[in-house]
Amino acid sequence: MLRFLTVLAALLVFPSHAFAEPISIFLAVTSAGATFGAGVVAAIGSITFAGVAAFLMSPFGSLILGIGLQLVTALFIKKPQVPSIEAASVNVRISEPERWLNCGLNRVGGGVIFAEFDSLGNFWYLLAHSDSILSGTQKRYFDNLEISLDANNFVETNEFCLTDGGEIYSGSGTKVKYFQVLTTTPTLTNPIAPAIQAMQLAFPGVWTADHKLAGVAYTAIKIKPIAPENRYKVLKWRGSVGIGEPSFSILGRWNKIFDPRDITQTFNNKSSHKYSRNPVIQWAWFRTHPYGRGKPADSINWLKVAEQANICDILKIDISGGSAPQYQCDISIPESAERNIGEQQILMSCDAQLVFDDDGKCWPRVGYFYATDLHLYRNRDIIAMESVEAQNGESLTHGVIVRYIDPDANYSTQPSAPYINPFYYVEGETPKYLVVDILTIQNHRQAMQLAKSISQRSQPEHKLMPTTGLRGLRASQERIIDLQYDNTFSGDYEIVTPTEIESNGAFVGFGCVPIDANRWNFLAGEEKPKPINADSENTLTPVLPSGIVTSFTNNKIQISFNASQREDWYFEFQNQLKPEGILTPDNSNWLNMIVSKPNNFAYSGTVVFNSDYFVRWRGISTGGTVSGWSSVQTVNTSVLIISANVVSPAIVNEVYAGFTIGVTGGTTPYIYSDRYGNLPDGLSINSANGQISGTPLSVGVFSGIVITVTDEIGNFKNFAEFTIEIEAS
Repeated sequence: MLRFLTVLAALLVFPSHAFAEPISIFLAVTSAGATFGAGVVAAIGSITFAGVAAFLMSPFGSLILGIGLQLVTALFIKKPQVPSIEAASVNVRISEPERWLNCGLNRVGGGVIFAEFDSLGNFWYLLAHSDSILSGTQKRYFDNLEISLDANNFVETNEFCLTDGGEIYSGSGTKVKYFQVLTTTPTLTNPIAPAIQAMQLAFPGVWTADHKLAGVAYTAIKIKPIAPENRYKVLKWRGSVGIGEPSFSILGRWNKIFDPRDITQTFNNKSSHKYSRNPVIQWAWFRTHPYGRGKPADSINWLKVAEQANICDILKIDISGGSAPQYQCDISIPESAERNIGEQQILMSCDAQLVFDDDGKCWPRVGYFYATDLHLYRNRDIIAMESVEAQNGESLTHGVIVRYIDPDANYSTQPSAPYINPFYYVEGETPKYLVVDILTIQNHRQAMQLAKSISQRSQPEHKLMPTTGLRGLRASQERIIDLQYDNTFSGDYEIVTPTEIESNGAFVGFGCVPIDANRWNFLAGEEKPKPINADSENTLTPVLPSGIVTSFTNNKIQISFNASQREDWYFEFQNQLKPEGILTPDNSNWLNMIVSKPNNFAYSGTVVFNSDYFVRWRGISTGGTVSGWSSVQTVNTSVLIISANVVSPAIVNEVYAGFTIGVTGGTTPYIYSDRYGNLPDGLSINSANGQISGTPLSVGVFSGIVITVTDEIGNFKNFAEFTIEIEAS
């Protein structure tokens, strides 16, 4: 008679909003008696002291005992709390700010390590971002406002500019820019970031050529002198220096790393490495990085790394129709974090388990269903079996919510929609959820996919712990096995504990839970839409004005619109002269129009006759939120009104049916002309009456045709560009 004790341990790390909490360990201990080779019966309780002692001396007991001792030690030895990934975007000013190692796409702030006025009254502050290469900048933020820079790196976003009269800039008048942002970064070939020359000139003898912060990407921000009475208008933010300066962060592409799938890259030639968000490639980078795990390159199975990286890159379609790779990772690791925690965060992003091959080389097996070739049979391989079947009410939670970094919430932490575990959820009961932070991901579909995987692993239909012969050793390199025990416990199982060998080397044991081909896919109804966060545009952001009608009257552009839906919403309209041949507006030349909210009417200043103007509009709330700008439209400032129905196609060498340009307004007579001479050969326009006629002479598509109409006193207008197609007879 043999007696076995089943222990299923799950280690879950739950960082708080700003700091990582100590590791929590949940142990489910059950006792069951079974005759060798007999059926399985599971029961909780009745564990004798002798049985416990015997268990703790076994290899399985030693494993759990080691975990328990770590937990007890943690209760008495205080360790510094480690910041969460989200804390990387915050500015701090302390004597030794946290150092960060980044890889992937991250919003990164940094530590203020220098802040001073220069001799000209400019205020400078310097932020050390990361011990990483900034390989590309996608966005910049002052606090949570995205900013844009001009060619000289001055911030041109309205909220940080004044007029030359010292007023808050709102689109009209001369814009005065006060903030200059200068960023420098190390490169693959030069670990010392180039010095910022403007800062050296501002502080000669203080910030010398030697102050280059080796291996660090950093930004110097200069604030030009501001008249005392106007300082509050632009220095009203919450940066760490405390003079009202904004907190600065970069949404950037961090680091370039080795990808074994790319034949142009070699591990030892860092200049060949490239940017990547693939979690398996990032794991290999962190595993070998001197600031990561510092393992040698030959300790990794690179062929398996390439195989698993390809699985991560499989495109998945989400519930809204968008597509993204199955797994992506964007990691920010603080220097104070234990290196194995950084590795765990990368592995969590792709639901990976570490595997060692026969040569001792390591690789991560990501969450992906595969057909296994390891089959364990009751009569041949399984020596004994323990099971724990899920009972109603056994689980305190009914599913999982994964918190992730949401780009739509300015890269802050947001919860996913909950995954509801069908094995535990009872219709009509108030559900309770396990909340897990995986702040290395930025995709809601990926977050929900991981929530499903975590839920079905930690809250399965039942749990098994087989003891096998030496054939079970192969389980150490597998994640999925085919287990054939009886009519109840047979099929595919996922291994969820380390594979342990008895001291005599004759038996192998591990814990496993049921798995099917849909573990990492959604069944109908499982994927939910992304929750609306507190700052959602659907709740706080005003909508664009509707019912837009544009016109040119009394030498002004006029726009009427429908009343706003809420009293705290109003609208902003802008116009800009459209030069000849220019298709897109210059974002620095918009002029605000006067808006009369009670009359639902907006109008420009006096404009140039016979010209085209770009116009756009947006909604603004009194709370400070704004909608995006509308698409740009064009308004013509001519008194002429032109209309026509273009006839196309036509037949070569046959008389063209023709059409006439109609005109009203202005002073007759009118003169009509083919502005660019683009009418097809054989067709012409009557300059007196605007009729286009003739017999086309060649086959083709003739585009870019513009007809200009001019009245007797010089008013003119172009009929919208059109195309005539000439077909063969």
